[in-house]
Amino acid sequence: TRVPVDLILGKLAGGMTYEEVMSDYDLAKEDILAVLDYAAKHLSDEEVRAIG
Repeated sequence: TRVPVDLILGKLAGGMTYEEVMSDYDLAKEDILAVLDYAAKHLSDEEVRAIG
């Protein structure tokens, strides 16, 4: 089953733990780390500013 990267990032940003996301979506820790790696690589070429 494929789970969109943005869904996983949104769940983590919303406060879910790795363990909760892994349990809810039947993912391994390596899957979560791959999502974070993907996001980091794709954002590294963009200027991102924190709000607040």
